[in-house]
Amino acid sequence: MERITQVVLLVTLLIMFTSVVNQARAKSCVDTLGTCDEFCEERCTSKHGLKSVTKCDRSFGLCKCYYSASDCGHNPEVPPGPPHTT
Repeated sequence: MERITQVVLLVTLLIMFTSVVNQARAKSCVDTLGTCDEFCEERCTSKHGLKSVTKCDRSFGLCKCYYSASDCGHNPEVPPGPPHTT
């Protein structure tokens, strides 16, 4: 019984460690959403969700939206094109 407890503890720790490593490897993406105005945060949240962070780049006057995604180049609003045929 004591051996099973040790194995369960080891597996639990391994799962926790893997979860933390995956979170640390998450990509941070940046999307420029036009000029910096009172609707900057609203545009960011509506496009990338509630976990996105809005920052106004005052030097260029641009609305920048920071978000996490597995693929920064993937835009869910744009459907993928047809497959390439050769």
